[in-house]
Amino acid sequence: MSNYVLVYCNDQSMPYEINSVANILHTKLQQRFNQFDDNDVVIQSTLLDPRFKKQGFVNDRKYEIAYESLSRKVQGISIGKDSQEPEINTPYSEPSGSETIWKDFDSKVSKLSGGGHSTVAGILELDRYLAEPLLKRTADPLVWWHERKLLYPKLYLLACRRLCIVATSVPCERIFSKAGLVLTDRRSRLNTDKVEKILFLNHNLS
Repeated sequence: MSNYVLVYCNDQSMPYEINSVANILHTKLQQRFNQFDDNDVVIQSTLLDPRFKKQGFVNDRKYEIAYESLSRKVQGISIGKDSQEPEINTPYSEPSGSETIWKDFDSKVSKLSGGGHSTVAGILELDRYLAEPLLKRTADPLVWWHERKLLYPKLYLLACRRLCIVATSVPCERIFSKAGLVLTDRRSRLNTDKVEKILFLNHNLS
């Protein structure tokens, strides 16, 4: 949006009034949103949105910072066997017969799949997700994640935390306004529990 407004700021063919409004809008947008790229929650949410991923960042450096931030976060998530106690090291015994033949192959496959190590598994999961094609912009990213929750279990948990955050304070402000209409001078003795139920019904039945 900032770049779109900037077009009107630089267009000398536009009337002075339009240039002036565009400059004010651009300045205010920069003041309000310029620091968002430094917020871990914001950049992780952008990268976890299958409609944007890398395309949601203004340059490669911003994307690299977001990747590192999300990578650290996903490595800290433990699911199922990741949260179990580490296996006890047992003395190594030389395999025999067919086991010796497949030893190198099994070792290579274990490394590629993460070998049960939560750190490696998280990074591989993130790289597989980023390699997928972008989702259509008008599609629902939460539906996309729900359909792939078994494919990307760690990222799915993180996406549920990040992509379900309310984007603005508008819903909260609406509740405050309705509370002001419920609690009036003539209804000043309503207790907290009663007010909560009235607001819940008012919000969900309106």
